[in-house]
Amino acid sequence: MRAFAAAAATAALVALTAAPAAAAPRPSNPQGAAVTLAASTVAAGTSLRFTGTGWINDGGRGQVVTVKLDDTDILTTVTASDGGAISGAATVPAATTAGDGHWLRFLAGSGQENDTPARSLASSEFTVTAAPGGDSTSAPTPAVTATAGSGTGDDLETLPKTGVDSGPWLAGAIGLPLAGFALLLAERRRRRRAAS
Repeated sequence: MRAFAAAAATAALVALTAAPAAAAPRPSNPQGAAVTLAASTVAAGTSLRFTGTGWINDGGRGQVVTVKLDDTDILTTVTASDGGAISGAATVPAATTAGDGHWLRFLAGSGQENDTPARSLASSEFTVTAAPGGDSTSAPTPAVTATAGSGTGDDLETLPKTGVDSGPWLAGAIGLPLAGFALLLAERRRRRRAAS
């Protein structure tokens, strides 16, 4: 029995110290959109330029595209031209961990009328080097906005409508049984009066 326990403990130790798991998947649903990064290496606290095409909605207008670092921090938002082209720069926060495997997520499509299809595109991976001067404690403002469209930003003032308007359904779910109960009471009263 001791030999079995020792073998199980050894197997568990080997499993825990084995090669690290593969990086989390970076699924994409570009719907015809494409993005190119200007560099494969960027220093933390500096900007990484990008360009892209195909960011046009079903209404024939450029989409608002949100750019995130490693699917966590929102770095910037750009508005595509009516031809679907984007161009801009995203500032990588100074506190970003140096190393390989960083990437940008480009998201568009709020689900509102004329703002479909929804798109999600993961860029190629890039390397982040230490911040200039070695200061990794202060993070600069991580938003640099480049606009190829109108530049007014009015389309950023409203949030997309999500979910279902459940007010009428809730009223029906409560109101119909109450109405049925009221009709049942009224019928019982009518029958009692008719019987007496």
